[in-house]
Amino acid sequence: MIVHAARALAPGDSLPSHEDMLRPDDLYRYVLIIGYNTPKPVPGAGSCIFLHVWRGKDSSTAGCTAIIC
Repeated sequence: MIVHAARALAPGDSLPSHEDMLRPDDLYRYVLIIGYNTPKPVPGAGSCIFLHVWRGKDSSTAGCTAIIC
């Protein structure tokens, strides 16, 4: 699920596991909603499949799918 943390959290709360989608390097320039582990999420089964911009032949991902743009 993609949420705006500042709007979703009460003051002082934090997200236990999250990915910063709005980054200065445009890594997540494009978002594709896949609908993984929805509509009834199973705890521990993950929440997103990340598809992002590939940085080049010397880069890797942490289990994501990366494409050349």
